[in-house]
Parts: sequence; C-alpha cells; structure tokens
Amino acid sequence: MTTAKFTSDSYTPEEIHAGDYPIATTNGTAGAAIVKHAIVGRVTTGGKIIPSDPTATDGSQVPLGIAAYAAAADDDPITYFSSGGFDQNEIELGDWTAAALKVAFDRTPVFIIDPGAI
Repeated sequence: MTTAKFTSDSYTPEEIHAGDYPIATTNGTAGAAIVKHAIVGRVTTGGKIIPSDPTATDGSQVPLGIAAYAAAADDDPITYFSSGGFDQNEIELGDWTAAALKVAFDRTPVFIIDPGAI
C-alpha cells in the first residue's frame, strides 16, 4: 500500500499593482537581460526592449512600462505592463527615482503610486 505525501509551499501574492486603473500588457523582444518589474524602454535602432536608463541616448531613456516577467537574455520574448497603476515600492527603479519616473510617465497610461500618500 502506498502512503500519500502532501507538501505545502507558502505563497505570497505580488502587490505591484496599485489603484484601479486598467492593466494592459504588451509583448516585445528583449535586447538584454531584464529583471522582473524593471522599468523598460525601447532602443530606437532595432526596437528591442531593454532596462530603461534616464541618462541613455539610444531611446531607452523614455520608459515604456514595467517588465511583467524577467527576460534572461537578448532576443528573449518580454512582456511588460503598458498600462496600470503601480506601487513605487514594488517596482525595480534601476537608475530612476520614483519622482523622476512619475514625470517620465506623465501623459501615459502608466501611473507610479506612493501607497503611503493615498
């Protein structure tokens, strides 16, 4: 007779989303490794998605959204959030500050929210 064994893993839900603005995703091709929840931008030449750097001059200085999943390497598929409200404490800011990112996303459907200010 076989004895059944059960295991239990803990689950902690992600709390990246803030507010009730509709969430949308967009797909692209990574031009480098990208960590989950990083701010991403598009390189003008070739159109690949890479981590956004506010000091860059290749087009990636303009943020497109927030990586929904990690991309391990160049040419991997990448999905990023292109719409929604996001908790500034749960995203990977990289070289951005939350204040600068709020300005960069102005007039886009991406909102960086400080949950402590709500």
